[in-house]
Amino acid sequence: MTTAADIVNEIENVKAFFANRQGGGAGSDPALKKGFVDALMKLVALCPSINAENGKLVHDALKDNGHAGTARIIACIDSKMSAFVGHQDVDRQVLLKPSGWYMQEQWDILRDKRTQWTAKMTVGVEGLMNVGCRHPEEQTLRQLLGMLLAAIDV
Repeated sequence: MTTAADIVNEIENVKAFFANRQGGGAGSDPALKKGFVDALMKLVALCPSINAENGKLVHDALKDNGHAGTARIIACIDSKMSAFVGHQDVDRQVLLKPSGWYMQEQWDILRDKRTQWTAKMTVGVEGLMNVGCRHPEEQTLRQLLGMLLAAIDV
């Protein structure tokens, strides 16, 4: 089971990795940075819940990063923190542009013409759940359905 301490440790490792590689090369590779963001998103998704104290630790580890993917990770952590509050206290969640929250492996499944519709629906719903969207608003569901319909082989 992944904990907030594991996430903070991984963030520090990623910072050290890029700090040692500044000046071109691997340190400026956008694909590599995106891979690290995706890996951190998976770690956050594996964490069952994050309370406010642990959420602050992770937020503090991420601040002053300056990478565009940091906003995705912070939003995912915020969703996990709201899920920690409990089902009765959670209002319907609006996830803007849900298509931007899926990782490359999920897009590969969605775009594969051989993948069955039920598998694509499962990937779509699990993608929302991985970022903590457990009670989606109608707008979010409509965008998810549009994304799934666009992935159908007509």
